[in-house]
Amino acid sequence: MEINKLQNDNNKYILGLSTMGTSAACVFKGRELIAAIEEERITRIKNDGGFPIESIKECLDISGISIEDISAICVYWRPLQFSTRVVGVIKKIIFSLK
Repeated sequence: MEINKLQNDNNKYILGLSTMGTSAACVFKGRELIAAIEEERITRIKNDGGFPIESIKECLDISGISIEDISAICVYWRPLQFSTRVVGVIKKIIFSLK
């Protein structure tokens, strides 16, 4: 689906995801933000970087819709930040083995 079609249709729901750093989810209906929440607010794990399953569930619940109502999913992605995170994790593993 083209982005212009999504922007011009106020009845389409878009799920936004962030998994780099603190994970989060949000739901837009057209251009209107309906719900947004960080994963750590639900899991109580500071800077929770896992996939935002609980945030997705909460955003869908707040919006009063199901996953079948979602027309598009947008994911925040920064490849360079990802490689930096991998290096950081490897360093932590190495130092924890000493």
